[in-house]
Amino acid sequence: MQLLHSNQRLSMLQSFILFALSVLVIVLRYPSYITSPRIWAEESIYLETFFSSSDLLDGFNALIYPAYYLLIPRISGLLASLVQPENAALITTICGTLVLLIPIIIIVFGNSRYWSTLGQKLILTSFLIFSCSTGEIWMNSTNVGFIMAIVTFLILIDEDIKNQYKNFFYGILLSLAILTGPISLLMSPFFLYRFIKNKEYVFLIYCFLFLLFGLFQISYFFISLSLETTVGNLNRGIFISNSWLDSFFYWVSPNIIFPLFGYFFATGFRTIMIAGNQKSDQLEFLYEIIPLNTDTSLAIVSFAVLIVAITLISLLIAIFIYFFKRTNSDEKAYLMILFLYLSFVLTILSLGGHGGYRYSYVTSFILLFFLLQRMLFSIPKFEKNFLKIIISLSIFIGFIEYYPRVISFSPDFRSADEQKWPNWKNEVTIWKENADYNPKIWPNLREKTNIWPARSTVWKIDLNNPKTWDEAGNFKYTNELKKYIEKNYEK
Repeated sequence: MQLLHSNQRLSMLQSFILFALSVLVIVLRYPSYITSPRIWAEESIYLETFFSSSDLLDGFNALIYPAYYLLIPRISGLLASLVQPENAALITTICGTLVLLIPIIIIVFGNSRYWSTLGQKLILTSFLIFSCSTGEIWMNSTNVGFIMAIVTFLILIDEDIKNQYKNFFYGILLSLAILTGPISLLMSPFFLYRFIKNKEYVFLIYCFLFLLFGLFQISYFFISLSLETTVGNLNRGIFISNSWLDSFFYWVSPNIIFPLFGYFFATGFRTIMIAGNQKSDQLEFLYEIIPLNTDTSLAIVSFAVLIVAITLISLLIAIFIYFFKRTNSDEKAYLMILFLYLSFVLTILSLGGHGGYRYSYVTSFILLFFLLQRMLFSIPKFEKNFLKIIISLSIFIGFIEYYPRVISFSPDFRSADEQKWPNWKNEVTIWKENADYNPKIWPNLREKTNIWPARSTVWKIDLNNPKTWDEAGNFKYTNELKKYIEKNYEK
């Protein structure tokens, strides 16, 4: 514990060693991402648009999936379009990895009372690398908005704001974060609260950035919704088809159970609880074990699920009240309230209202961040020992599951009859020989197993035309904004 409480700052050499080790661990999770890089899912949209469009700026101006703006994936798509096609996947992988390293850079090379010692830096980077991560966000430019939300949180919580160069760096990162999806923008009220509370000039500037780029994000969203074709996915919201009980399990599993007890426990718990509530055939083995008729067995399982939910809700409320009474105003606002706010809102806004582990990357980190700070306080011995066990368990399980969590997003563990996932360079070679061919990208087909979900969609990219943008109507933001203003001005 001496490492956690020491006030001695790390030397630059120690920081570089810790950073180098972090990079090594990140790459070693799945080395094929570097040795045989892939284009992952929606990365194809922006590469396709920049690669095929006659105007270089069209990729930044296109009204295209999703219905909010993603600046960093567009930059990644632009950079990938400037190299030879067979090297495009390496560029998008590098871009995704660089973003993954940004919060680690802030922690390892920065100084704050929250990350000033070697122990704090080691534990926080372990949270980011092991406890909170899954293969979905790993080393691709598609999901960088979830990572930039961590960056936004670290900027919000950092009390060491005397260094002007650091503040300038934070301003650039915050601008990128706001322009790369809505999650960082959702944290703007907490930046305003900090400015009002502490009257820190730099946070007034940050609030201005939120206002400026936030208005752009909002206008992009509403213009996208007003188009004749659908740009975004409208299947979002907790009330789409979920009962309150299902919604609770969709919320608690990724946001609380996952960071503390790991992917497999959280996934198994969520699957069993929702299947039991919906009286699914997945639990048919339970109905056979219970020596009663089917209707009675279903009722017993449903009642058991309800009891588990009520017990868990009561326990969580009691724990929240316990911690809330024993923390200062900053921890209440920037950790506890922010966690609840983000976890609820992100679950509500997720696809189908089902939440998910990429949505919980930031909330999982905030939860573990809070528990670590609690452990460093002068608290009762039983609580300190309990938090030590929880934090150690979280990192240990994350370490054990480090590779398995990537498998679902890789071609590993296929059956002998399943086809191999595409190799990007080979796909480009085929395209060069046949210009009408659309290269296949990751993910690819895979059968459902007891643990891993099925992959039933074949993803492809058109390197001759901006197909996705064309199908969305080929609308440009600036043109549609001008039409919208003129239409409303005439009224």
